[in-house]
This record gives sequence, structure tokens and C-alpha cells, in this order.
Amino acid sequence: MVDEPLNSSVVELSRSAVAGKPYLVSEVNHPFPAEYAAEGVPILTAYAAFQDWDGVFWYTFEHASPDAWRPKQGGHFDLRADPVKMAQVAAGAFVFLRGGVKAAQRTVLRGYSREQVLDSLRLTNKERPYFAPGFALRLPLEHASRIASFERAQAATSAGEGEPIRSDAGELAWHRKPGAASVDTERTQMLAGFLGSRSISTKNLSAKLENRFAALQLTSLDGRARGEHGNGVEH
Repeated sequence: MVDEPLNSSVVELSRSAVAGKPYLVSEVNHPFPAEYAAEGVPILTAYAAFQDWDGVFWYTFEHASPDAWRPKQGGHFDLRADPVKMAQVAAGAFVFLRGGVKAAQRTVLRGYSREQVLDSLRLTNKERPYFAPGFALRLPLEHASRIASFERAQAATSAGEGEPIRSDAGELAWHRKPGAASVDTERTQMLAGFLGSRSISTKNLSAKLENRFAALQLTSLDGRARGEHGNGVEH
């Protein structure tokens, strides 16, 4: 996914949020045995917080009942036996629940007429994931995105240009091919992607890899911003 930000789960899920309504992602996962599944939780968590969504549910903790749990991967979507995802979900909870990433400074609204909604069903996959011709797909990575109306057409404004794609709050950045995403905030810092091919760092986090791909998170456990811990910093 990190190589294709405009077709990412972040952009795909952002198309459904409606202005003035709660927005919950009821089921999402980058399932086992995807080689780069470690990118899913930290990237989506950061952008969900940036988009000011109300909740993200990762599917699924475990299909089997507790008396049948075994020290192995039971199903493609099970998180319980995945040490990477279980740690990432815990770190992501800090980000999402404690405001570890600032919400977007600007919300871009768009609207659809009834005819546009029906016509969108006939569009090809070339228009995915928004199925709205002319919509700049990098916009949800720069600003919050919401539907304002299903009764009248309202076009979204144009998006920015250049690389990387940066959030308007300045905390998130997404580089394309070789893909890498970063988060740099007072409480949370993250690097995910092909870090062996790029020199990317945050104020307190950098990576020197022998392999090509990694997902790293640095999160304050006590909720205090960096610089407030003195010599007894704990992360």
C-alpha cells in the first residue's frame, strides 16, 4: 500500500465520511500472510486521527473461543497470535484516543446529485477508490474529506502538488515509490515503508536497515510531550 497512496485504504475509507455524522470504520485489516502487512495499522491509525474519524475496528481479534486458542496463526484475519499487530494496535490506541495526531485544519466538502450517485455505479475501476471523476485523490491525505449533500452536486477544490504528500497540520508525510510514510508529533513518531531505500527520519526516530521494509513506532506511554520528561524519558 505504501507505494500507492492514492489507492490506499486511507483514501478508500475516507470517501464515505459524511459531514455532521459520526464515522466508524467497522471492519478493516491487512491480513496475514501479506508480506507488508505491518504498514496497515500505524498508517491507517495516523490518518484516521487526522481525518477525525470516530473509531476504527480491526477485524478480528480471534475467531475461535478462548479454550481453543493455540500459539499459532489460526486464520488470515486473526490478530491475537500476531505479535506485530497486537503491539501496533496498542500503540495506535494511544495515538487515536489521546490526540497523538492533530486533526486536519481544513475540511473539504463535496456533494452529489441523485443522478451522480446512480451514474457512479457504472464507472470502471479506473475511477477507484472515490468513483468521482475529477476528484484529486491526494486531497484526503492533505485535508479532511466529507460529503456535504446527496441532493446537489458540489465539486471539491483542487489539491496540492509535489512530493511528499503532506497533511495540512504538517505532521504526516507520504512519499511515493519507493513508498514511505512518516508521522512526527509531540507524542508519537512513526516510520513505515521501504526505509532501506530512503533516508527519512523524524525528530527522535531514524532507521538504519539491512532489510528493505519496516514499520517503526515511538509513542509516549504517559501522554506527555517529548521534552517534558527530563532525563527520565520513557517511551
